[in-house]
Amino acid sequence: MPKKVGCPIRYTQEWIDNEATVLMDWVANDRGVYLGTFAFERGYGRQRLLDFEKKSTAFAVAMEHARNWQEQKFLTKGLTREWDSAQVRYTMARICGDIWKASYDKEDTERDLIQNITINELR
Repeated sequence: MPKKVGCPIRYTQEWIDNEATVLMDWVANDRGVYLGTFAFERGYGRQRLLDFEKKSTAFAVAMEHARNWQEQKFLTKGLTREWDSAQVRYTMARICGDIWKASYDKEDTERDLIQNITINELR
């Protein structure tokens, strides 16, 4: 049998599935707000969260739960004015996606740019 070479696999399926449990615990104990902080506290970059999510159904479920929790927390803190609502909206647009973006936050499409140029030329 040939000798295996290279680094040992650190993030095994079992380890990722266990990390899903740790993430659920982190959310349940309200230990943070930003999921990137969870990754930092656990010793890896936030991009790994997406990698783990692709590799593990359990982690994907935990991430969906964590994102919903994060959105609810931001929404509640913004509505009760515990946090600055403008900053909450801005942060949510960057973290949670298009549903939170205002029309001026969304990227211009080629059609939008052509319309803007045409309107400006007519004026």
